[in-house]
Amino acid sequence: MQKDYRGPLQVTESGEKCQKWTAQSPQGHSRTPDNYPGSGLGDHNYCRNPDNEPGGAWCYTTDPEERWDYCQVKTCEKDDTGLGDHNYCRNPDNEPEGAWCYTT
Repeated sequence: MQKDYRGPLQVTESGEKCQKWTAQSPQGHSRTPDNYPGSGLGDHNYCRNPDNEPGGAWCYTTDPEERWDYCQVKTCEKDDTGLGDHNYCRNPDNEPEGAWCYTT
């Protein structure tokens, strides 16, 4: 369900730009950082899944005619750990708690 997705994707499956989670225009909503603490919401427009939508990560759009849409989050192939030259959290050893990363 991508509840823990914390990547920088900010465009929906249909190509719409995501609205910031802290904004209330053009889409007024209750999925705010205060109402969903610890869910990755903030002053950004990245796709998230704060309410466990079964379709995965999603966002409100900046299009007044399209309230929200799912985001096409890329997933790793079965044998691909997702490790590389970046600082994104991953779960290469299948920890039950999910993705992790080293901190500085």
